Amino acid sequence: MKALVRHGSSQAKRQGEPHDEQRKFAVVTGASTGIGYYLAKERAEHGCDLLIAADEPQIEKPFRICALLAAR
Repeated sequence: MKALVRHGSSQAKRQGEPHDEQRKFAVVTGASTGIGYYLAKERAEHGCDLLIAADEPQIEKPFRICALLAAR
């Protein structure tokens, strides 16, 4: 199993703001394909911090996509 974590918004880091304690956190399993992938993308678009996990090596691509979506 492989897990990748995205924590905090890049915008907040650029501005030097502290991490918002009210920010949502999501754990998504099976995030490399299918429903897990789409759920992870949806959560990233809504600004959640993510821990995505999958037992497939293709997890890097969804991780990069979620990181880009969260940085918007």
